[in-house]
Amino acid sequence: MSLRFRGSFEHTIDEKGRASLPARFRETIFNQGDRMLVLTYGGDHLDAYSSQKWQKLEDEYLKLPKHNARVNRYLRTLMAHVYDCDIDKQGRVLIPPQLRRLVNLNREIVIVGIFDKIEIWDKQVFEMAQTKGFENFEDDLAEINRLLSGKGDE
Repeated sequence: MSLRFRGSFEHTIDEKGRASLPARFRETIFNQGDRMLVLTYGGDHLDAYSSQKWQKLEDEYLKLPKHNARVNRYLRTLMAHVYDCDIDKQGRVLIPPQLRRLVNLNREIVIVGIFDKIEIWDKQVFEMAQTKGFENFEDDLAEINRLLSGKGDE
């Protein structure tokens, strides 16, 4: 069974920097025999992966050219902000302060499941991104359909 996350959930970060994962997400992770998430920079949010999924991503990144400046810049930025975070018995994950500062996570957050990864957003930033997403929904869908039809390789 593959990992699948879907839906969005509003949560808060406590004074120690912990956030509760949605029960459905915890269940999915635990059913894979995992007890941790790998958190990393995702632009205007954090990306979170099961350790198994992260290992597969690292394996793919290792196939990239070693002497490509853009690849090296991206991987340096990404890997400098990767943290293994245990899920505690209450289903919470401690979000390192460096990551909270990097994407300006405040107390109110939104946790979003997107197939095989989880995104953690500051609530206000997420609402702005959603507004833009709704405004561009049809154009974005057309692009996805183009890519799925095999015409996106051009």
